[in-house]
Amino acid sequence: LDTETSSCYAEKIDKKIAFAYKFLFIIDGIYLELDTPQAFIKVLQFITDINDTEKKFKIFVHHLGYDFIFLKNLFQKNGEYMDCKVFARKKNDYCKITIDDRIEFCDTLALKNCSLSTWAKELGLKKMTGDLDYSKVRTYSTLTTEKEKKYFYEDVHIMYVGIKEMLNKYKLMKNIPLTSTSVVRKELKEFLKKQKQGKYSQLEKMRFDYLNSRPDAKLLLSLKNAFCGGITHSSIVDTNKLLQNIASYDITS
Repeated sequence: LDTETSSCYAEKIDKKIAFAYKFLFIIDGIYLELDTPQAFIKVLQFITDINDTEKKFKIFVHHLGYDFIFLKNLFQKNGEYMDCKVFARKKNDYCKITIDDRIEFCDTLALKNCSLSTWAKELGLKKMTGDLDYSKVRTYSTLTTEKEKKYFYEDVHIMYVGIKEMLNKYKLMKNIPLTSTSVVRKELKEFLKKQKQGKYSQLEKMRFDYLNSRPDAKLLLSLKNAFCGGITHSSIVDTNKLLQNIASYDITS
């Protein structure tokens, strides 16, 4: 799923507002370009009606924290908000959002940790750029050109191809990791399972060592203070020198 959004100044309320004017789906190879929130809700209702109640229907979104701002108010039944469970790393950084235990939104940005254009290159695809004028205010009734329609399609197509590739690797939807670190953990576990040390695998031995060496609350806080990030270090060239008018730059960010 991808949303296309627009913003404008609303004179009546004297504020700038933003809204989604397109909801773009690829469901099992079928492309849907939806122009209204009502159409989006109908698709979700159809999905929940046909879906097995024991299973969740996964919807992948690239940068879920952004798109969900425009989606969250749509999940209502009879004027009341549907049950929503959130798994997040921090505020507005969602890895997974579950609606009514039936629909599960998963963030492919948390999983891939890269932009759509970078992901497209990995897959041998190309993301269109600069083909949509974001300064133009668009609504549900705005006519779109063929070039713009292709732009809408490409973004969801990249995600679709990427998830299909992961499905070939992990076999089941539920096995696809949530985050990029989960991918590494999964591979490490598989590797350690195969490494035998007598009766136990290396993974079982590591788990045993971990459970028997977990720090108490006091030691944990001390460790956090000792190994916390965010400390800016000087260049080795300037160590032990007194400098004036300096600044720092976070290379990772």
